[in-house]
Amino acid sequence: MNTTKPRNLAEHKPNIILIGMMGSGKTSVGTAIGNKHGMIFVDTDTVIEERSGMLISQIFEEYGETYFRELEAQAAKVVAGCKNAVIATGGGIILNAKNMALLRKIGFVVYLQLEPQQLYNRLKTDTSRPLLANLSNRAKQAKINEIFSRRAPLYQRYSDFAINNSVIPITKVARMIFNEYKNHANGENSHN
Repeated sequence: MNTTKPRNLAEHKPNIILIGMMGSGKTSVGTAIGNKHGMIFVDTDTVIEERSGMLISQIFEEYGETYFRELEAQAAKVVAGCKNAVIATGGGIILNAKNMALLRKIGFVVYLQLEPQQLYNRLKTDTSRPLLANLSNRAKQAKINEIFSRRAPLYQRYSDFAINNSVIPITKVARMIFNEYKNHANGENSHN
């Protein structure tokens, strides 16, 4: 289901912000939008890794999730200076209301939706996700369900537009997002 929520965008938002669960396709879709429309692609996880000199998995392992969330808040401030960018965020960025207030000021926020089973199918062999590290397949599926149930309402709350990214080709998802972004920039709202 694709939905757009009304929001006063009197001033054009210079960026597209992608939110959603790990494995929802934020990097793939963001790269596709950037390449097609001449926008810079920025990933908050990459910003964190570059600024800390550590991989996300190392940060979680050595310092824990709380410290990672502090670095994520700093990364949100860094990307707030971007213009004409597609910004892919970490799945948990929505856990901090200050992060989202900042990101909503500088961009059109898009929630890439996938159901937990679809996420599990994408992530079951992925060993790079710290929140799923060292879990059996059953435990991994339960963890995805648990994270999804906590975060889905926040993704909905903070998004300007939501699109199911399960069966539509990435190029079409990218085109639909960009069209919605442009419609909002022009004061239109095509999915009310």
